[in-house]
Amino acid sequence: MKVRLGSDPLHSDSPTKPSRKKRRRVPTPSRARAAAELTVGLIGLFAVVVFVPLSSPWFVVAIAIACCAVTAYAVYGATRFDGAAKWWGFVWGGQHHDDLARGLFNTGLLFVGSLVPIAMVKCFIRTPIVPHPIPYLFWCFAQDFLFFSIVMRGIERLSAGSVAGHRHVAVWVTAFLFGLSHFPMYGFMLATASIAVFWGYIFQRSRLLWPVTGLHFILGLLVMS
Repeated sequence: MKVRLGSDPLHSDSPTKPSRKKRRRVPTPSRARAAAELTVGLIGLFAVVVFVPLSSPWFVVAIAIACCAVTAYAVYGATRFDGAAKWWGFVWGGQHHDDLARGLFNTGLLFVGSLVPIAMVKCFIRTPIVPHPIPYLFWCFAQDFLFFSIVMRGIERLSAGSVAGHRHVAVWVTAFLFGLSHFPMYGFMLATASIAVFWGYIFQRSRLLWPVTGLHFILGLLVMS
């Protein structure tokens, strides 16, 4: 019986190609869940703008209730929905450390760019006053989770494959809604919408919500203290 030389892979002289690791994609929510989250978020936003806007004496009560509801859903979803913690930006959802380094570098550049509208707000625009930093930190998280993890991600999910430049559309629509949430302080609305553009791209580049919330909290205290 003849045996072909080199047929045994253990004794073959031909170099073996290193096996490539398969990339794990972050599980995306179903379109139905994304649409439901987006719808509820928009209904809540417009209810606040219409019935208890920023100038209303009941605004603090409304945002306290909204903050509790949003935080409760964030905890529930992160522990119950497969991949939600990565999709919402609670944990790193990228593939390689190079992606993380690139994302943080882009985050730094966008942070520098966001200082321009921040400086304009501080110098020229009337703003509300932050009474205490701890409740404001929770409010920053609730706002950022609602607008960037729910609304912006929801728009991305529903418009993917059907809208050209859907990621940019998601950022700019979310920034407009973020500014609208500060109605009826029109100058402050324009300024916060401009800043939210930078924060939206920071969220997209870093794939993490915490840089956005950290910047929101620190810069908000600098502007409104």
